[in-house]
Amino acid sequence: MTAFSSSMERQQAPPPAVLVAVTQAYAEIIRSASPSIQQVADRFHLMKNLKEVAVDLVKDMIGQRRRPQELPYPDEAEAYECIVGDICRMGEARHRQKVRQCMQARRLRDEGQTMAEMAEALGVNTRRVYILLHTDLSKLLMPGQRMCMKTARLIARIIAGRCLTIKDIIQRVGDRLPPRLIRGCIQTIIGRYREKRRTVRLYNQEAWRMHRTMTSAQIWKFILTGETDSQQLKDIAKEKTEAGELLKICIGFRKMIHAEQDALQLEQWIRQARECGLKPIKDFADYIEKDRLAVELACKTGFSNALLEGTVNKAKAIKRSMYNRANVGLLRAKVILHDTKSMPWLHPN
Repeated sequence: MTAFSSSMERQQAPPPAVLVAVTQAYAEIIRSASPSIQQVADRFHLMKNLKEVAVDLVKDMIGQRRRPQELPYPDEAEAYECIVGDICRMGEARHRQKVRQCMQARRLRDEGQTMAEMAEALGVNTRRVYILLHTDLSKLLMPGQRMCMKTARLIARIIAGRCLTIKDIIQRVGDRLPPRLIRGCIQTIIGRYREKRRTVRLYNQEAWRMHRTMTSAQIWKFILTGETDSQQLKDIAKEKTEAGELLKICIGFRKMIHAEQDALQLEQWIRQARECGLKPIKDFADYIEKDRLAVELACKTGFSNALLEGTVNKAKAIKRSMYNRANVGLLRAKVILHDTKSMPWLHPN
């Protein structure tokens, strides 16, 4: 009697629950609450994770993922040096060389160099350096130059703060210096960086044009099937060994996930992915190895998140179509009405 009752209990025991999980964190929490729950990886998200890795690799191979460059800006020291050079060129021609040497000598002194080192850098003797350091620049500079020298450091800080347009610099300097003198102070630095910034803009325009030449959907279809109408992708597959390995691994993963006849076993696929020379694919294989049991169940069973994901997307679509036009009560009524139309057997009344 006891054996019969125990056999009946085994027959009537409920099957273990199945959890189709997107992330391992949720699965760990639920498994700790009920050890009988088995985790099954979601096939859709597995393919999505592979797509993010593989498409970027192909874009790198065809040179489509060129990173846009930032516009260059000078630092404060470079800007100040150019501004002082422009200020020196404002004065009389007979004083320009002497003013320039005086400024260079003062800069070298501020850097902590000795008289001998300053003389060697300027190409003069030490007595000449002494005279330059003790020369009264106010007697050599014109009134406009003296005004510019007082604001030179301020203009250099403004330019170093990523401001390189004449209009903005004039606006930030304000009434400290007339616009005519400001334009004369920044001619060299503006001209030097105008060509550099033009080169960067042309590069970014070319990068954007290349980014738009081929969509991710076209690349993903080629990765999964090996078929494409793009001659560029065909050439990449023939010329680059890494592209051929990537195609083989991705097609093998697709067959394995969908349980096709000639699919590899999970252990064989992981070994093949780790042997390739692409680091992102190796990292993806390590990610699959951590959830080996869940991925194996996904390959062998028909469980899926499709119904749940579809229901969530439907509720989101209804909610977004009513944004800022309804309340929660009306949203609930619309969701129930939508279910009544699409699945009338759930609401017989």
